[in-house]
Amino acid sequence: MIILIILGDLCEAILAADIPLSKLTNPTLRNFIEKYTQCKVPDESSVRKNYVKQCYELTIESIRDKIQDNFVWVSIDETQDCEGRFIANCIVGSLNKNEQSTPYLLAVEQLETTNSSAVSEFFLETNLSYISAHFSHLPSAISSLEASNSNSTLYQSLSVFKTTVSKLNSVPGRVGEVVNEKVHNILSKNPQYEQICEIEETLAGKRTELPSKRSLTVEQIAAFVHAPLSSCGVERSYYRYKDILRDNRRRLTTENLKHLVTVNCNRREVESSESHWFVKFVKKYVGFVA
Repeated sequence: MIILIILGDLCEAILAADIPLSKLTNPTLRNFIEKYTQCKVPDESSVRKNYVKQCYELTIESIRDKIQDNFVWVSIDETQDCEGRFIANCIVGSLNKNEQSTPYLLAVEQLETTNSSAVSEFFLETNLSYISAHFSHLPSAISSLEASNSNSTLYQSLSVFKTTVSKLNSVPGRVGEVVNEKVHNILSKNPQYEQICEIEETLAGKRTELPSKRSLTVEQIAAFVHAPLSSCGVERSYYRYKDILRDNRRRLTTENLKHLVTVNCNRREVESSESHWFVKFVKKYVGFVA
C-alpha cells in the first residue's frame, strides 16, 4: 500500500512538472528515486498504464470536491493542434458573489470538426497612424479582460468590453465598416451576451426587476458578481497543451494527452512554479532539497 502511494505521488509530481515519463528510464534518476524512497520504480509503460489515469481521476474528483454544489461558470473553446486534430478544452469554476474562483480544466476532448473553420479576414491597406488612432486601445483592453489574478467584478469587465465595442463601432472608413460588421456578427452569435448585460444591470442597481424571461433566482444572480467574461482560461490551457505536445512527444494519444494536460494544468493553477510538485515529492521522500 505504501509503495502504491509513493508511486502515485511520483507520477503526480512528474506530470505536474511536465517531465516526460520516458525520463524514468534514465538510470541516474531511477537510482536516486529508488535510493531515497526504498521503492523500485516501474518502467515507463507500467507507470502510464497504472498511475497516469489514476492521477487524472483523482484530479477530476478533487475538482468535484472543490466546486461541490456551488453554481458554476463554464468556458469552452477549440483549437487545432500540430497533428491537425480539433481539440476542445472546457474550463469550469464556482460562481461566488464574494470573490473570484479558481478556474479548473475539466475536459480535453477531440472533435470531428470545428464550427470556427471559416474565419473572416481583411487587409488594412492604410498606414500605422490610422491603426494607432483607432486601435491602440485594444492591447490594454485585452490585458484588462484576461488578467487572471485581479479581483474584477462582472460590472468592471463588462464596462471595459462595452467601451471597447463602442470605440470599434466608431472607427471611420471602409475598415471601420468591416470591423463594425464583424463586431455585430460576433455579438449576434452570442445570445447569452444580452442575458449577461441584464444580470450586470441588476447587480449594479440599474434595474428594479429581475432579468426578463430568465429562470434565475435572486441567489443565482448574486453569484454572478465575479463571473469571468472571457475565455482566457481556456486559451491558457492550450498553451500548456502545445507545450506538452512538443516534437519529441508527438506519439502521445488523445487519451494520454487528456490525462497529462488535465493533471498539469490543474496543479499549475495552485502553484505558480511547475517544478513545485517535483520539489514537494523530493522533500517528502528524501527529506531535503537543494
